[in-house]
Amino acid sequence: AGIADEAWNAEQAQTLYAVAKSTVTPTATYAWQGSGTWSLDALTKARAQGYTAVIADSTFDGEQTDTVHTGTYVVNTSAGDITVLKEQSELGTLAHGEATSARATAEASDAGRLARMLAQSAFYQMEQPYATRNLLMTFSRNSSASWINQVMSAMEQASWLNLTDLNTMAAADPYSVSSEVNQDDSNAADVSQTRATLEQLSSSRKDILRLATSILKKGLDEDDVSSLNPQALARQDASSTASHTNDPAQWVSTLLNAHDDIALHAFAGSSDAEYQRQIAKANRTFADTVLGSVYITPSESVSVFSESAQMPVTVSNKLPYAISVKVNSITDSMQIVTSRSNDVVIPARSEAQVTFTIRVSTSGTTVAHVSLADRHNTAFGNTQDTTITSVLRISDASGFVIIGFAVLLGLVGLWRQFNRKKDPDE
Repeated sequence: AGIADEAWNAEQAQTLYAVAKSTVTPTATYAWQGSGTWSLDALTKARAQGYTAVIADSTFDGEQTDTVHTGTYVVNTSAGDITVLKEQSELGTLAHGEATSARATAEASDAGRLARMLAQSAFYQMEQPYATRNLLMTFSRNSSASWINQVMSAMEQASWLNLTDLNTMAAADPYSVSSEVNQDDSNAADVSQTRATLEQLSSSRKDILRLATSILKKGLDEDDVSSLNPQALARQDASSTASHTNDPAQWVSTLLNAHDDIALHAFAGSSDAEYQRQIAKANRTFADTVLGSVYITPSESVSVFSESAQMPVTVSNKLPYAISVKVNSITDSMQIVTSRSNDVVIPARSEAQVTFTIRVSTSGTTVAHVSLADRHNTAFGNTQDTTITSVLRISDASGFVIIGFAVLLGLVGLWRQFNRKKDPDE
């Protein structure tokens, strides 16, 4: 889908943060759980990406204990140890603006949820009044500023609570150290939309690569494609990359960078399914626009008055580089047919015309479907339908032969009619 490891590792996150804040002071980075749950493979990948701590929801540990405990875990992975900060279930649910139970009618409003949150935290303090426990509570990315302000103001005024930061929680004595992940799948997130988005992004990116390898006249080979830098935009050098020369490699790299930068935003911030669909749709439109720069110009219908004729087709190229494509044609009729394929080379920002031969064996009307294909004969772009009308006139040599044979049969019939012997009884 164009989301390279370099786009989301810890070092890149710190770089983007430093650019946004105009600072050179490094900051702690945490990998936040997305639509799926943390598995051992996912934790290993996050650790390999440079993240030493991740944030998980309450499904991370499937074991239910009688009392709440510090939500800090250390997991041993093949890439190194990684700290998992698990959200406390009840507090996190309430902070996300949800009721802890469908039967909790008092939690149907913000005021009710806030009251329950304070009461729940007080209960935890009474449960073990002399124990120090670090509990994580997160807000939803869609939480309003007013709701966050209400919760934080109430927490600050609760004398039994001490607000601290993630670094303190990450440094606390872990509740568990292991090399396994005990996931609670009873409330597993649905990742089907995420997978669908990735497939759609992958499809639109492949279309841009197909333009580079199979449509441009000076097409890039697989080595050229693999050498394209996928993160020029992330390094803030897209302006230099965009200044292309006669070599289309830099220009294609610019297209891929734009696609990949948009793709990355599909999984940044909110994981809302509709947001992901819109991002995927935007990249689909982007790829279609690029491929749509090569198109068949609409043509007039063709009338045929003999056994053969010519059908001209004009192909336009709005791209800044020359292209080499195939133009294919097929009709709906077996009696009125066209030649099947023509190769054409079109200079940059120009158009070229190819000619198809029409063969007719009877009068009638049919439609010729003219389409474009790359050099591997994979169709792309628009399909132009051209109506072919045949009014077959007897003007060729074969026509005169047919007429002569008909006249001969007529003469023979007349001669027989006047020269046949009558029957005696007639």
